[in-house]
Amino acid sequence: MKNKLDLKFLESLCEIPSLSGHEQNIQKLIYGRMEKFADEMQTDVLGNVYAIKNPEASFKVMIVGHCDEVGFRVNYIDDSGFIFLSADYGADHRIAPGKRVTIQTVKGPVVGVIGRKSRALQQQEERLKALEITNIWVDIGCSSREEARRKVNIGDPVMYGSNLAYLENDLVSSRALDDKIGVFIAMETFRLLAAHDLKIGLYCVSSAQEEAGMRGAQTAAYRIKPQCGIVIDVSHASDIPGVDPRTMGKKKLGEGPVLIRGPNVNENLVRMLHQIARTENMPIQLISRSKLTGTDAKVIQVSRAGVATGLIYIPIRYMHLPSEVCSLKDVIFAVELLTKFLINLAAESDFDPLSGVIT
Repeated sequence: MKNKLDLKFLESLCEIPSLSGHEQNIQKLIYGRMEKFADEMQTDVLGNVYAIKNPEASFKVMIVGHCDEVGFRVNYIDDSGFIFLSADYGADHRIAPGKRVTIQTVKGPVVGVIGRKSRALQQQEERLKALEITNIWVDIGCSSREEARRKVNIGDPVMYGSNLAYLENDLVSSRALDDKIGVFIAMETFRLLAAHDLKIGLYCVSSAQEEAGMRGAQTAAYRIKPQCGIVIDVSHASDIPGVDPRTMGKKKLGEGPVLIRGPNVNENLVRMLHQIARTENMPIQLISRSKLTGTDAKVIQVSRAGVATGLIYIPIRYMHLPSEVCSLKDVIFAVELLTKFLINLAAESDFDPLSGVIT
C-alpha cells in the first residue's frame, strides 16, 4: 500500500499555507487533483471541496478531513515597520521567537523573522515573566509603517515554513499535519476506490474552518445529508516524555490508527470498523472519550436528523507546533481500513443503535 500512496500529493498539501478562512490555494490544489477521479466535484460558500462518486445513490457516506491550519495574523504595524501578531485558534506564540515565517499577501509571500528582546537585554523580572504575544514581532526589513504597509496588510496570514520531511522508521514531520494528513487519507481513499463499483454514494470532503469551530463540516453535512459520516483527524500521541496514557489513553506512533468509543460516535459503526481491522490483521488502537470531541465529528453527528458518525485518529506528536510528527504506517492502515469498509458497505446499512433492541 505504501507504494500506492501518492506522497508527492502529501508534500504539496504541506507546502501550501491554509490558515482558517484562507484555504483557497490548498482547495484549488485538491480540486484540480481529484476532478480526474471523481464523477462530480463541488464547492460551497464556506470553501469546502467535495469529491463525489455515485452521486445518484440514495445511501451516502461522507469522509471528512479538514484542510485549514493554525497560525498567526498581522494585527498591528508600528512606526518602525515592525509587525505585531494575533494568534489563531491554538497557535503557540511562546515558541515563535527566532522562527522564520511567511506572510501571505495578495501580492505574494513576504518573508520575515519573529523577533523579541534578547535575553541579554532583558531585566531579571522580564526573564521570569511568561512571554506575551505583544512582546514579539515580525521583522521584514522595513524601517517605517508606510514601507511595511506597501508590503503587507492587517489580517494577512503569518505561517511557519516547515514543510514535509522524512524521518527514520517511516515517520514524517511537517507544519500542519493537523489535519492535512486527514485530507490526504480521505482523498487517497477516494482515488484508490475510483475504479471500484461501490454500492453507496461516496462524498470525500476537504472541509474548511475546522480550527475556527468545525464550521465547514457543519455546512457540508447539511448539504450532503449523509446516513454515515467518518472524520479523519489527529490526536495527541502518548509516546513522548511526560505524557501519562492513564489520563489520555494509549496512542503510539506506528501502532495503527485510533478508533474512539463514546457519545460522539456511533457504536455500531465503530464495532464494524474494529471488526474489519481485526479480520484483515490491521493494527488498530482503541481509546475512550466520555465527552464530545473537538473535531468535525461533533457537528456532523447532529446534522439534520442525525448521522451515524465515526472518528479515525492518527496519533501525532507536537500538535500545533512548527513541526508535527506522525507515522506513515498509521496513514497506510487508515486508508486500507476505509477502503475495505467502503467496498463492503451495503446500499442500505443500518447503524441505528436501537435496531434489535426495541422491536
